Amino acid sequence: MLNGMYSGELDNYGKSTPEYLSLQGFSGQCEDEFKAISGLPIVNYEAVYLETSNQVLTWFVSFNERKNISPWEEKWSYITWSKSAGLLGKNATRSPRVRAVLLGFGDNAAAFIRQEKSFDQYMDSNASLAHTLDKIGQSIIRLSPNLPSTVKGDGKELSDCVIASAGARARSELMSK
Repeated sequence: MLNGMYSGELDNYGKSTPEYLSLQGFSGQCEDEFKAISGLPIVNYEAVYLETSNQVLTWFVSFNERKNISPWEEKWSYITWSKSAGLLGKNATRSPRVRAVLLGFGDNAAAFIRQEKSFDQYMDSNASLAHTLDKIGQSIIRLSPNLPSTVKGDGKELSDCVIASAGARARSELMSK
């Protein structure tokens, strides 16, 4: 996993505060998709963000399980995952608990890319963040037991847009190096 071959390339990468993200061209990204869920009741809103982050993570894992993935593609996928989580976190303004976890995923991946964390540290942090998301998901299910089955498709357009936007930013970043 990234095998130390990228040291020093992304010194400022991973600062996923809203201010930094807006400076990095994320203002207005997927605006229609985020607007479509902004007025949902809070339980639905959080559930859509959880489902969307799950879809983005599923994409990331599937991408990296492919055979013969190049080092460039691998790095691109990690940057895309980090930027996707950051973009979701930036926009999860109505749910501080979901926002914090999503920004944590983004910052964690960025720290791994910058080699500030080993792969084991990265995975441990991801496991802790995933556990927190699971707890949030369980609290949502307790409040609205039928909600998960109705949310499955709600995050699809948003996750597709987030992956495409973050992937384009990651590609642009890598091509400028």
